[in-house]
Amino acid sequence: MSIFLRFLTLSFALGFAFAQDFGVPSSWRKPSTSRSYNERVSIARKAIDAMVPQMDPSSAQFNGLSLWQSGNVFGSMASFDYITGSHVYKDIVMKGLKTMHNRFRPDDWEWWATSAFYAYKAYGDSTHLSYAISTWQYVSEYVISPKDAASGSHSRKSFSLATTCDGKTMAGGVFWQTLPDSPVVNSITTGEYMTLSALLAEATGNSTYTKAAILTAQWIENHNINLENLVLDTIDSYTCTKGQPNNMMLTYNSGKYLEGLSVLTDVTGNNFWRSLYVFQP
Repeated sequence: MSIFLRFLTLSFALGFAFAQDFGVPSSWRKPSTSRSYNERVSIARKAIDAMVPQMDPSSAQFNGLSLWQSGNVFGSMASFDYITGSHVYKDIVMKGLKTMHNRFRPDDWEWWATSAFYAYKAYGDSTHLSYAISTWQYVSEYVISPKDAASGSHSRKSFSLATTCDGKTMAGGVFWQTLPDSPVVNSITTGEYMTLSALLAEATGNSTYTKAAILTAQWIENHNINLENLVLDTIDSYTCTKGQPNNMMLTYNSGKYLEGLSVLTDVTGNNFWRSLYVFQP
């Protein structure tokens, strides 16, 4: 994923933690910007406009980008329209999300589901909210519940689960793949589910989503954050082995976690979640 697309996606995603206090802590490395609002809007629009010709309308994917990255482009378009109060990209977003709906795999489709939620906020179309909810329902089948963790089994998996890893329950982790013999639980699938749950909780007031967001946030906090407060990648739910390819730090793991914490803070009114993403010396 290009550095630009990571930046654009995360910037807009954090903008969608829409009921939060957006005061910037003075302890941040760069707590302010010299660019005006209009200049930033212009930069964002030029960047998105450069992406539009790269889209294949038949597949709703963009040349040179993977499936989940393509989903993020639509999220950036919807976020642009929401933040600017416009409908510049509405038709493209609606057609793209409709094309891809109902093709599921937990980690990839959660990206599309959050983009659908952003479209719902931008355009007020309940169809997009239903897209997000149906994906949430599907992915929920791959969440390790407290009951699953206690019993050491999961209805979708063919192996015995570790009930705890490092002495802490595995409840709240979300499986990366749907294959019955795949034991990998990772932070991006869990973090996306956490963020989507928090967004749906804020939009609907349904406590089921709030509880899901809290459970998954607790899993990341308990299992996959290093001493530098960066979110790590994977845990094998059978052996408790941690690791990621070549020890890479994947920035989206932390980015999606931060977005979810921001919304969860507002949903619960509990500043504990804020303390995890805002450092105050």
